[in-house]
Amino acid sequence: MNNKAITYILKKYYQDYILLINDDAWIHKDFFQGFPKDGKYDVYIPKIYISEDLTKAKLSSFGVEYFKSGSVRNANNISLNTTLFSASCVLVRAPFVKHVINKYNYFFNPILRSYYEDIELGIRGLAIGAKYKKVTKMIAYHLGSFTSGKKSRYTIFMSYRNSLWVIVLCWPVKTIISNIFNIIIVLMWSFIYSSYRFGAFFYIKIIYLTIINTPLLVRERKNILSKYNSNFEFNRILSRYKFRTRGGVGF
Repeated sequence: MNNKAITYILKKYYQDYILLINDDAWIHKDFFQGFPKDGKYDVYIPKIYISEDLTKAKLSSFGVEYFKSGSVRNANNISLNTTLFSASCVLVRAPFVKHVINKYNYFFNPILRSYYEDIELGIRGLAIGAKYKKVTKMIAYHLGSFTSGKKSRYTIFMSYRNSLWVIVLCWPVKTIISNIFNIIIVLMWSFIYSSYRFGAFFYIKIIYLTIINTPLLVRERKNILSKYNSNFEFNRILSRYKFRTRGGVGF
């Protein structure tokens, strides 16, 4: 639906920028006043809070940290270095949108459907030369997994499946090999946790779907990697950590 909406907007209206925003997110009244109209970047990343009361509000995300294990975590500290963004609220230049569509024939990857689709988009964007900027004066709010629930069966299933599929789709072979131990650790944790919550067949279904969709994933992987710029260094996307705890400690 996001792809359909973006295609419709590009055909029907003239635009310089497109605001991507979830149905459970909203922007501060001065959001666009904080926007640096320099035109130097393709994606502008706002500070996203959980509540409008900024004296008490918890920072939900200010960019996304992508780990060597393939897991992700929203940066809830403004000092954290991040390379990717959350599509819950982000401002993108229309030429960037058109460039991505011209390269791949879609903006968000329809294979993923929901969850991690912004991570995959962010990787492809950087791979073809896009530039991202975090802007502290642009403020938005996001309830977070309001529709599906943060710990619902659907949310966890799609998150676990797509975290694996993004590795399959976007990671160069050398990067996978050099981080295989980190990837396995997180996959094992995902299996243990999901088995405890939903039963052993929960994660087995993810493996099964990955296997039966291998031809599709391999075909799309070739398409994606073939568009990467020759000077693109994938490892620069990744955090120096394997993962980060809830308390914010990186390992």
